[in-house]
Amino acid sequence: MFDVCLCARFQSCPKESHLKAAKRILKYMKGTISMGLWYPSLSAIHLVGYSDSDFAGFKLNRKSTSGTCHLLGSSLISWHSKKQACVALSTAEAEYIAAGSCCAQILWINQQLEDFGVKMSKVPLLCDNTSAINLTKNHIQHSRTKHIEIRHHFIRAHIANGDCEIKFVSTERQPADIFTKPLSKDRLYSSRNELGILDMMLYPSYILFCFVYLMRQIGGEELRKAVGSCNVMLFCSGFQQNFNRLSLYYNRLFLCRFC
Repeated sequence: MFDVCLCARFQSCPKESHLKAAKRILKYMKGTISMGLWYPSLSAIHLVGYSDSDFAGFKLNRKSTSGTCHLLGSSLISWHSKKQACVALSTAEAEYIAAGSCCAQILWINQQLEDFGVKMSKVPLLCDNTSAINLTKNHIQHSRTKHIEIRHHFIRAHIANGDCEIKFVSTERQPADIFTKPLSKDRLYSSRNELGILDMMLYPSYILFCFVYLMRQIGGEELRKAVGSCNVMLFCSGFQQNFNRLSLYYNRLFLCRFC
């Protein structure tokens, strides 16, 4: 998504380099045509938001890029990547502005959930910059923050009211990085898995791994009784020989958090 938004900034006056970047995006889409968002039906209903920024990442005017994403349980329901309207003078300011955008989206999602009878308070907002976190808790204006526009300070009021709660998360566990900057191959795959972006061609394998998970929790005999089919027991018996290998692969795909 970040690459598409970056190319869109030059659509009024594109150059040959932008065309090459667009073709590379199309090649990536062709190679990942089977990727999609997975929304498990048994996921718990708890909202969490992630915010991140790329300080002065846009080389033409040195503006930063805000990236946020919101997960309801383990399902990705909202995300955005946007260039900030003003030039940030520090990493803390860029992260602070991104956290404000994330907070605004949390408030809107909470309003939508209230229509379904779901009320949430102190929604976790995870940020990987301790200075930005301290800015949300310190209401005293000083020389390093007095230039920040007033509209970005509304996050302080909502944190004080208990609408959301900002917390620290390490950069390695920050999935919103994928919306702000290019990532390495391993980091890209890790962020995709945490956001629930999976290869749907492997979906039959996910069902098998869920059976392995049930066998681990309640055992094969109880599973057969619960389903009431001998075929299920025969189906599961083939996995007992390679249980350790399947369980390792199961954990690597982050499926424990989804089942």
